[in-house]
Amino acid sequence: MKQTSVFSKHGQIFLTVAEQLSVVKASDVLGMKQSSISYHLNQLEKELNVPLLDRRTKPISLTPEGKLLFDELSYEQRHLTEFLSKLQQKNLHAPVIRFGIIESLSYSLGTDLIQCFFSKSQHMKMLSGTSERLIHLLENDEIDWAITSRTPDALKFSKTVLFEEPSVLATPKSLKFPTDHPTWDNLKYCGLPFLRYNRSSGGDVITESMLNSLSLHLPYRLQVDTGGVMVRLIQKGIGWSFLRPATLLQHSEFVNSLNILPMPSPVITRKIVLIHKKNSHIFGYEEIKQKSIEFLNGQFKRDLTQLIPWLYKS
Repeated sequence: MKQTSVFSKHGQIFLTVAEQLSVVKASDVLGMKQSSISYHLNQLEKELNVPLLDRRTKPISLTPEGKLLFDELSYEQRHLTEFLSKLQQKNLHAPVIRFGIIESLSYSLGTDLIQCFFSKSQHMKMLSGTSERLIHLLENDEIDWAITSRTPDALKFSKTVLFEEPSVLATPKSLKFPTDHPTWDNLKYCGLPFLRYNRSSGGDVITESMLNSLSLHLPYRLQVDTGGVMVRLIQKGIGWSFLRPATLLQHSEFVNSLNILPMPSPVITRKIVLIHKKNSHIFGYEEIKQKSIEFLNGQFKRDLTQLIPWLYKS
């Protein structure tokens, strides 16, 4: 018997089959043909000269020898994962950090996280864009974690809520209302169209749900997918919309040329979430989470309050 057999592909396949207690399910998990899985299992049993699986039962079960091997391999795998994590934390093997962040937070929180982890990594990659783009990048393993405003499939991803941000009403300076608290009727009949985010975006999904709950139909003629373009269109007098304060902070040079007002009730609140694939090991995850929460509830919230003083007043 080769000394490394149980730690090679044979052993990894055995672990998966033992966890699933099904060759069919293991085939789906591993993306391998059932015949190939059976071959590796047979080779491992042949080299060890002991039966590992009782194939007479439905579902299949582990023999006493198979149970012992499964327990030992599981322990070794956990031990190796913990060791590699400690190795990375000691910077003996600096990790590659690949993450994504929504555009409205890329200049602020994104650069803050790069500064925090730059010396602890051998290479970093930060990609920004819409929540939809970031989720797509995660699904295709182009990044390892992301800070988004949309919660993806809970079966595939784990999430942590970092911050909640109320939306505001942004209109051109030329648009006047009877009070500083416009009603839905004021907006519906203001004479300018409602500017919407792209219908596939997380922001528009929330807005659409809220409008449907109020049985409101707001006329619109234009859809965009980035906050910067939306701000510029409002500033040019094309229409009005609901914006995230983070977007206004990123484009603060235009704020004085807009009316920034409370939106009518109910106020749309955006959740900022940290997401990653389930069962994936993320280097420094707790530190990433803590740094993000501290930044968003500290400096970021102070900057928003300075820009829009009434934002967090009850």
